[in-house]
Amino acid sequence: MSNEPLGIYEEARARREKLFERSDAIRARIVGSGPSRSGAYAQSFNPFALHLRLKNILPPHHRVTEQSTRGSRPIWPEAKLGLNVVQVVQAVCVEAQISAGDLLGDSRMRFLAWPRHVAMWMVDRYCPEYSYPDMGFMFKRDHTSIIHGIDATNTRIANGCTQTKTLIAKVKERLNNIAMAEAG
Repeated sequence: MSNEPLGIYEEARARREKLFERSDAIRARIVGSGPSRSGAYAQSFNPFALHLRLKNILPPHHRVTEQSTRGSRPIWPEAKLGLNVVQVVQAVCVEAQISAGDLLGDSRMRFLAWPRHVAMWMVDRYCPEYSYPDMGFMFKRDHTSIIHGIDATNTRIANGCTQTKTLIAKVKERLNNIAMAEAG
């Protein structure tokens, strides 16, 4: 019997490293262009005109199509706006008045975890090309934490939590304005 590797392990390791690189690039883009703790932005941003022009970070074969199937996960109407994950997470940061570094950080404090759950919920709706493991790498969480965040936000909405509903309404309005500015 030989101890020669079959190549399966190396292939899985290479895939994992590629996924880490992609997630790290997305995180760096969100943190680099999002609001800092003081509210300042790394790039110029006019919150009133909402002319936020960001290139899509996904290759063309990852675009949302009508034929996209995600198993039992629905594709929400918001996905047709064509926004990318950077825009969605930044909108949550701006409306929740926290920095992108804090939102994507390790802290489990309630005032950060709650908007993080809303961000997960929004990414699920606006960017369906991301699977739960993809979102997990981006938020530096396990895919089950992503599912919990989405479920927790749905529960808060169903229970009539006005704070959650208000944040979601503000973020949706901001994202609609961004989509309109890009279309026009």
